[in-house]
Amino acid sequence: MNVIARFSYPENGRDSDIRNARSAGLKPGEDYTVRDIMMGQSSTSVYLDGFDHPFNSVQFTFFENKQEIDIFRDARFNPYIRS
Repeated sequence: MNVIARFSYPENGRDSDIRNARSAGLKPGEDYTVRDIMMGQSSTSVYLDGFDHPFNSVQFTFFENKQEIDIFRDARFNPYIRS
């Protein structure tokens, strides 16, 4: 996977998501390498290189090869889309 997550929306998500990102030291506007994306029916967890716990996808913009991508409309990431 060659996906980058930009921490674009630090105030999005539940209070616990915001606290989680702050305590991990994520910086607004910074790019992080995505290790894995686990999409569920009501939430999506993003695992970043260098961090042990997941983050809420609503806090990020995603890129692949410097192009913005929509992980929710991409069957590679969204198991609910039939290819």
